Amino acid sequence: MPPLVVLTRSTPSAANSGFTYVPWMLSVNFHGFYEYAARGRFQGQSFGLNIAKMF
Repeated sequence: MPPLVVLTRSTPSAANSGFTYVPWMLSVNFHGFYEYAARGRFQGQSFGLNIAKMF
């Protein structure tokens, strides 16, 4: 049986931003991306916010 070939293609656009405040040992990062012209996969956008505090 021949192997299954899946053709996928995606064209993303992304942005990332972060902030670190050393005296509080705090870090905040934000990222977002949008996949457009996707073929063989989902198309859309995603956002993420990460907050880290060291104790």
